[in-house]
Amino acid sequence: MGLGCARTTTGGQTNAQDSGATHHVAPVAVSSKADPEQSQVATSRVIDPKQVGVWVNVTPPGINLVHSYNRAGNFGVQDVVADPARPSDLYAFVCYQGVWRSADFGVSWQKVSTGKNGDSLDGGRPWTAAIDPNPRRDPKTSPTLYTVNGYGPKPGLYKSTDFGVNWVHSKLSGPGYDPAYQDVYSLDINPYDSSHILAGFHEIGGIAESRDAGATWRLMQPKNGRSLYPFFIDTGDAASTARTWVAIPQWDNGSQETYSTRNAGASWTSLGVFAHSHGGTQIFNGGKGVVYLSGTPGVHESVDAGVTKTSIRTISENGIAGTPNYLYVFSSGASSGTLDPVLARAPRSNVKDWTEVPAPAGMTNGPKRVAVTYDGSHYILVSGNWLAGIWRYVE
Repeated sequence: MGLGCARTTTGGQTNAQDSGATHHVAPVAVSSKADPEQSQVATSRVIDPKQVGVWVNVTPPGINLVHSYNRAGNFGVQDVVADPARPSDLYAFVCYQGVWRSADFGVSWQKVSTGKNGDSLDGGRPWTAAIDPNPRRDPKTSPTLYTVNGYGPKPGLYKSTDFGVNWVHSKLSGPGYDPAYQDVYSLDINPYDSSHILAGFHEIGGIAESRDAGATWRLMQPKNGRSLYPFFIDTGDAASTARTWVAIPQWDNGSQETYSTRNAGASWTSLGVFAHSHGGTQIFNGGKGVVYLSGTPGVHESVDAGVTKTSIRTISENGIAGTPNYLYVFSSGASSGTLDPVLARAPRSNVKDWTEVPAPAGMTNGPKRVAVTYDGSHYILVSGNWLAGIWRYVE
């Protein structure tokens, strides 16, 4: 039985279209709350010095973080994703409370899923979310957003192209596709091709691939466990990235192996016993085949696009995010109570030099997923922390 979500890379910050590096430093598109289609270019945002280097709770008062809020069990805030073409804009996906948007780098939030199928999203758990990773999209247009509806009405895929207001529902289908596979648990989008999507499934095996933005799917069955989280590995090249994936299974009995493929799932190579804890995982693409994996046991670096990996931290973590300056790791996982987070960071220049970061009061659950954005002068991390809400960190 699933508790929450799990998911992926770094909140849409991959800039594969430019150089294969992970972050795109560019002028910031600052949105108008009154009209999300209006934007203006700014080079920086005023940051309160007291908020630099500390985690700050930015959960809006309209989000209910009580476990009994829903009789099936509320697990609070799940994924947060950042819009690479409008860095001021972030989206948070909340169990039984829909989709919330910030237009000011995560400082304030408002619910946006008020249109078509908004009631369906209010009836379930958004196990996962994904956003168009293309930073060259016209910033006056909406990003394409995807989410799902675990334990809710109408399972399948939900897609929005109007800043998260209206959501089109579809069932996963395609030639040879098993219609029983509708409970999607993870999503990842090719950083070079916004129509190329990978999906994993809740508490069962299998990976699905779509090359037409979710219209049709093909199903494959890597033999490495259930609740798989497949990710694209950014090799620095569009053609090879499309074929190079890693699939991380859920840690069940201690024997699950992570596998990688360099031929779009035709064959798989084992990376050894390695898995994610129940509820979530996140990887960080460093670009040009460098990728960081977090799970059990420990945190690992691969410099050959997932062929081999090397341990860089022995403590097991739920996820990893990064900026050009630091790697950030975090753990605790899904909980209806309190699980003290384990937070740490290491400089990109020495990825084995970890400094433990004490969790602030109130962060009773660690991040499920961390989005990274840039305001022109600071990198900003915004995380969904289950029943601890939404948190923000200014580097």
